[in-house]
Amino acid sequence: MKILVIPFLLIFPIILSAQVRDIKEKVGTEKNSSNSSDSKSNSSSDFSYKQSKQPKYSSSSSHSDNGCGEACGSFFAEMFIYSLIYAQSATLEGEDQFQERSSIDINGFYGIDPKNTDSYHTGQIRANWGILATDFRYSNLSDVSGYLENLDWQILVLRAPIGPLKLEYGLGFTQAISPSVKWFESSAGFELGLNKNQYIIKSHYRWTEMGNTNRFRKEFNVAFHYRVLQSGRFHFYPVLKYANRIYYDDYKLNFFEVGLLVSLQ
Repeated sequence: MKILVIPFLLIFPIILSAQVRDIKEKVGTEKNSSNSSDSKSNSSSDFSYKQSKQPKYSSSSSHSDNGCGEACGSFFAEMFIYSLIYAQSATLEGEDQFQERSSIDINGFYGIDPKNTDSYHTGQIRANWGILATDFRYSNLSDVSGYLENLDWQILVLRAPIGPLKLEYGLGFTQAISPSVKWFESSAGFELGLNKNQYIIKSHYRWTEMGNTNRFRKEFNVAFHYRVLQSGRFHFYPVLKYANRIYYDDYKLNFFEVGLLVSLQ
């Protein structure tokens, strides 16, 4: 009996932990499908170009009045830009009370999924300036079957500060390194500072665009920060974090993570 049990105990974790290999295979399938689509699209473009060389005949009826058209579009664009400028100016005026509104944050995390024995580590840098931010991170998902590396960049994050609370919405992309595939990615979340940012609670949700069948990744996370040291403009926060990451709707992982945030304000 012991002879049977020991091999099972050795093989069982490997069975649970082969998810990274399966995820990478799906990424590879998506890449191949994307390459095939690009090739068809190029053929279609050549055909469209040839068609465009044919003479076209149009009647005067095709030129219709667009109403306010471009004028209205230009007006609303200007209003939006002026609103952003005003909001940015008002936000930066409150920096004396909320210094974190302009900051550079560097953090790193390491986490495990106890059920599936997967591990996940990230390195992240973020620049905040008033209502604007940009956020870049490297992530590595691994188990005994291999690892999957990603570069995630939320190129533009819009923030709405309401006292110590900040609501956020961002747009960017995520890039799988090998196989090399890229997806658009959006994010939404909030950050709440308590007791003059002695405690910080952050929560975000990220989701990639739809792939061939499902989204590459959906991620929900919540993190608790506690400031243990302030030296000049540097603030040091140990972090406890929970993250739920779902790949292709089939691979659901729950990570418990620890990390450190260094914030220059």
